[in-house]
Amino acid sequence: MSRSFAFIQFIFFVAVCAFARTGWAEEAIMATLAPRGSPAAPVHAAFLDTFAAQSSGAVTITPFFSGELGPEEKYFGDLRRGRIQLAVVSSHGISAAIPEISILRAPFLFDSVEEYTYVFENFLKFDIEALFEDKGLVLFSWMVSGWDGIYAQSALPTPGDLEGVRIRVPLEPTAPLVFETLRADVIHVPFTDVITGLQTGLIEAGETTPSAYISAGLWAEAPHFNHTDHTLNAAFGIANARWFRSLQESDQQALTTSYASALDIFDEMSLRIEHDLNELENAGRLYRHRPSAEQREQWRAASEPALAVMPGVLGGRAQDLLTAVMDGKRAFAEQQQ
Repeated sequence: MSRSFAFIQFIFFVAVCAFARTGWAEEAIMATLAPRGSPAAPVHAAFLDTFAAQSSGAVTITPFFSGELGPEEKYFGDLRRGRIQLAVVSSHGISAAIPEISILRAPFLFDSVEEYTYVFENFLKFDIEALFEDKGLVLFSWMVSGWDGIYAQSALPTPGDLEGVRIRVPLEPTAPLVFETLRADVIHVPFTDVITGLQTGLIEAGETTPSAYISAGLWAEAPHFNHTDHTLNAAFGIANARWFRSLQESDQQALTTSYASALDIFDEMSLRIEHDLNELENAGRLYRHRPSAEQREQWRAASEPALAVMPGVLGGRAQDLLTAVMDGKRAFAEQQQ
């Protein structure tokens, strides 16, 4: 037996042993902005554990937290190109490629997480899946990460208090429309530069969820959080379509069922977020402000003109999505009677 043939046999033997141990599991890269210690981190950890238990073992998901693969806009692009396989992306990160999805973040469009969930599952999901499909993507899960509020260096109880305030908003079409309508001075700053912007006075306020407010440490520079709850922030679990379709059917099924339901995720995260907010508030490190019913109506009325122009600004299927939302809201209201 020649040495070369013996070497080939040895390599084959090692490969067979490796396959027996690991099944030659394919690595799938998953990106998310959620910091490892954030309220969202256990949600993603539970997903990874459930997928590992329910799948065939042919795929191993390697997560990258805290925006380690760059901002959402970058890794959303990488996902479309097949450079990574999975991502959890907010509507902020998606809006550059699918602007009409931002209509779901119109101010005061939804009255509760239950309403949003009902409308999404029964009136929106098919259309949203089609929008992703057009971009070579598969929607395998979605979740609500929280109500957006306004963090600031002072209390902002009414919309009139925003006039002239330098406010950072996400890089998506709807947020500037809303805050320009409220006569704020809208400034685009990457989320990674928000603390520096607050320290230098470039910005005085911004829009985000309580979860991101805590996780990013924004309370240290902007200790006032105004619970305007003007829009719900959703995140979408997305897979590269070509990669997804290469999976065994059982693994596709495992992927689409391994995250908890949107309502369960919201409830779980809300408990953690409320605990963290209360601890900081009790320690005198932040101040929470909740609008009265009258003030909330002022916020709603002042921002309403922005909704009227959003479908035209966003284009695409924005008007269709808005119509579906309104149909869903009516159906939900009838169901509650």
